[in-house]
Amino acid sequence: MKRFSMNLPPLAPDYSGACSALFNLDSTIVIHDASGCTGNYTCFDEPRWYGSRKPVYCSGLRKMDAVFGNEQALLDRITRAWEVQHSALVAMVGSPVPMVIGTDFEGLAREIELRTGVPAFGFFTTGTQPYPVGVAAACIAVIDRFAGEKAEKVRNSVNILGVTPLDMGRGNLDGLKAFVERQGYTINCCCATDWTMDTLSRIGAAQFNLAVTQAGVEIARHLERKFGTPWLAGAPVGEEGAKELAERMRRCASGEPVDALPEVCESADALVAGDWAQGAWKSPNTQCPAGSIASGCSLINTLVMFWPMNERKDSTP
Repeated sequence: MKRFSMNLPPLAPDYSGACSALFNLDSTIVIHDASGCTGNYTCFDEPRWYGSRKPVYCSGLRKMDAVFGNEQALLDRITRAWEVQHSALVAMVGSPVPMVIGTDFEGLAREIELRTGVPAFGFFTTGTQPYPVGVAAACIAVIDRFAGEKAEKVRNSVNILGVTPLDMGRGNLDGLKAFVERQGYTINCCCATDWTMDTLSRIGAAQFNLAVTQAGVEIARHLERKFGTPWLAGAPVGEEGAKELAERMRRCASGEPVDALPEVCESADALVAGDWAQGAWKSPNTQCPAGSIASGCSLINTLVMFWPMNERKDSTP
């Protein structure tokens, strides 16, 4: 039993998060693996891939390549893939085997950039971390490269941060966008499901940021450091939750003090739906009813919304 593994890898790992964050951009995405991780991402973690013409490449890593470090073949394959797409950026994404052999993704990215003349990124994802780690890392990297250092703020504009299909389906995202627009705000950038190279370049122009996932919180913190943009975390779940979020957004947009993150509710009797949920969050000054059901927990670790059991009879999240 001394070799028993106490920590199981996540079902949707960091490399899936990184790929999902970059999928909608004009990018050449290459997962450095034998093929299993690429299949895991395209078949199970990326609903946009089905019916899409967007390619996701596999480096075709083989045993002898790993043993002898045949990086020249990898560079040649990535260069040929970029020559097919002529995309605005190239992204190499790691997997467990490159982690074990210590692949130098930053060095490979510099080589690819010299060959192609476009920005290249190497993400040392390992397949052992949950997907929000990859989402945040990829988003922050491309923001730093393409968004510049300064941006003139656009009044009543907001960025929605941290959204990928791993967290929020198309219908829920459309509903979230409609809610934001009903409050009188213009969506500057939706990172990362719907962003483009153009909206990415002006992400710093938003008056404030709305983080709706764990990755979104990390991105919002980075944008606050980079552009001084205020932010808050939340989602319009339920009638009261929507009213409260609307008020917090109003305060954030007007420059009034607002708690960016809701407080942690330690005492709630809750059923948590989703991976990696470590705590149930509630808004400040709000009583969390005993016997609540937490749902929407793809907002893992960050925002777990509550419904009283007497309002929702079924126990299915």
